[in-house]
Amino acid sequence: MADASQPAALARLRQAKQRAHKPFALLAPTLASARQWVRLNEDEAALLADPRRPIVLLPCQPGVAAAYPLLAPGLDEWGVMLPPSPLHLLLCHEALGRPVGTDWLNAPHAPLWVLTSANPGGEPLVTDEHEAVARLADLADALLVHDRPILSRLDDSVRRPLGRDAQGRPHSAWVRRARGWVPEPVPLPHVSADAPSVLALGGWLKNTVCVTRGNEAFVSPHLGDLGNAPSRRALVEMVERLRGFLGVKPALIAHDLHPDFFSTLHAHALADAWQVPTLPVQHHHAHAAAVWGEHATHADTLALVLDGTGLGLDGTPWGGELLHLRADAPAHFTRLGHLPTLRLAGGDQAATQPWRLGAALLMA
Repeated sequence: MADASQPAALARLRQAKQRAHKPFALLAPTLASARQWVRLNEDEAALLADPRRPIVLLPCQPGVAAAYPLLAPGLDEWGVMLPPSPLHLLLCHEALGRPVGTDWLNAPHAPLWVLTSANPGGEPLVTDEHEAVARLADLADALLVHDRPILSRLDDSVRRPLGRDAQGRPHSAWVRRARGWVPEPVPLPHVSADAPSVLALGGWLKNTVCVTRGNEAFVSPHLGDLGNAPSRRALVEMVERLRGFLGVKPALIAHDLHPDFFSTLHAHALADAWQVPTLPVQHHHAHAAAVWGEHATHADTLALVLDGTGLGLDGTPWGGELLHLRADAPAHFTRLGHLPTLRLAGGDQAATQPWRLGAALLMA
């Protein structure tokens, strides 16, 4: 946590987390406090006040973003949350001078805090108290610890309001599905209740793993990018945790088509140990199928996948596809069209450093 009005604290936080431009999440003590900073209609206020307390992406009040440029550089939108636990309420109450009674819970207050995850940039959340003392020494002046160990890492959930759907119901989209919703299952209504379990190990960036049990899919919390050893250990641990939690032994392991991803290598290692088959999945087909499954669609579908790069079926990097998914053969797809093929300066690095694609476009 850091005081959102203190530029020196925010600059130190960005440097320590190697987070030059990515927006911070903000904690407002009350709903009335949040209205001072962001614009809220009735549906958005209800989403912000949901007991599961997601971070909600909301437009700033006029002049607010310009007055606090270090919070979400270049954006006129903030991710705001209300106190997600009794502990956070106690911290707010203390910071506000211990107001008497409960009227303060409905009143506007000036303080606003950055609330960000306890981890070095790009690595999983630190959950062990002794590890935190060592790894977060340069990040925080003080640590508030507990006599109960943290069992499982869990980021905050992030949602974007999208107005109302055709039936007039409030609608919002997932940016990150985590605390409050994980490990609630995603129903798979077109899958048999006695279907064999499948383990899916995800891609390289923003990795999550998924285990199915019958006609339900259980998606793990966000694990992060697999470019460092702690994230890879977190993936290995999460597979075992989900398997144990659900009491299943997967009969099939799905992985990204890319042969060099750690998730792919671990999929093959598990398949050898468990003596089960693996299934490579093209990266953008996986994105399309995930949306298909989330919305319980069972019809021929066109999917416009505007992702970065993913290894294609022809061995070249793909990016920007129009795919046709058939209801009678959901494991297959047809690539109807795509953006022009470009040279990738630096290979996979071009997916995370877009200036390389800009240079390739200029050369072309």
